[in-house]
Amino acid sequence: MKLGGVAGAVIPIIGKAPPSIQISTIGGQATTFVREEGPIYPEGQLMAIQLASPVWPSMPMSSH
Repeated sequence: MKLGGVAGAVIPIIGKAPPSIQISTIGGQATTFVREEGPIYPEGQLMAIQLASPVWPSMPMSSH
């Protein structure tokens, strides 16, 4: 997030700048979330959230 104007000049001096967050998406007809890196809450530790590939069973489940 980039802050401009007076806020962009004053906020870093007083130490209240928002944390750096990176969000990755795949574009196309329907934009899709892929990964997010940054704190979950203010002053939280850096975390990464990303998609995981599902693992499908090789055989159908039996009905018991």
